[in-house]
Amino acid sequence: MKHKIGFTAIILLIMSTAQAAGCSGTSPVSTPSRITQNITTTQIIDFAGVNSGSSNFANGLILSLSLDAKTYQQYQDVSITIDEKNTLSKTNRVAAADKWPVRGLTLGPCSQGSPFGVAVYQGDHNSRSISALTPLVIFNPNALYHCPAFAWGEGSSYDFYASSDIAAIRYSCDPPCTESYDTQLYRELSLTHYWDGSYPSTIHSFEPGDYTIVAADEWGNMVILHFTVAEPSN
Repeated sequence: MKHKIGFTAIILLIMSTAQAAGCSGTSPVSTPSRITQNITTTQIIDFAGVNSGSSNFANGLILSLSLDAKTYQQYQDVSITIDEKNTLSKTNRVAAADKWPVRGLTLGPCSQGSPFGVAVYQGDHNSRSISALTPLVIFNPNALYHCPAFAWGEGSSYDFYASSDIAAIRYSCDPPCTESYDTQLYRELSLTHYWDGSYPSTIHSFEPGDYTIVAADEWGNMVILHFTVAEPSN
């Protein structure tokens, strides 16, 4: 299922309850608790390598980014998939880090705790120039979003299953306690517009020209792709 950024408040960390931002109860817990749940995995969309790339391995993880085209007509949806996968054939525990290669990444208005995200820039850019740029605002800053509490929680570590994009995300809280939830680190986005920096912000379609899209994670992985928007056809 694709999500229109800016039109829907999206719950991007797929969990069964809203407890993941902090542990429930008031008494300290001496040992970590594991929340075992059956999750429905999303079948990864195959864009047949039309416009895709992946990062070098960092901590045994690989980050992949795919678009469904290299050229779009103006007003056409830009369909995107992002996937974080364990390349090891065994469980891979990866501690949380703050090694973001770029800032301003997002997956939507309720994705503050996500370990990866994307950013879109106007123009054709490379890794050397992106750090000095400001990404486009791809969700509506004027809207009021009621994000669940767990959307703000950042995992303290991630136990990736063998050769999988599913991880048991461990959360720490006060009083001392730990809970973990299984989550598939895969997202689908469908972008059609961006907003300018004024207030109130004005919505714009992607104008004809070149664009750069970046996916990156907190462990330093980064993927850069480019796409072009053409004049709309009759």
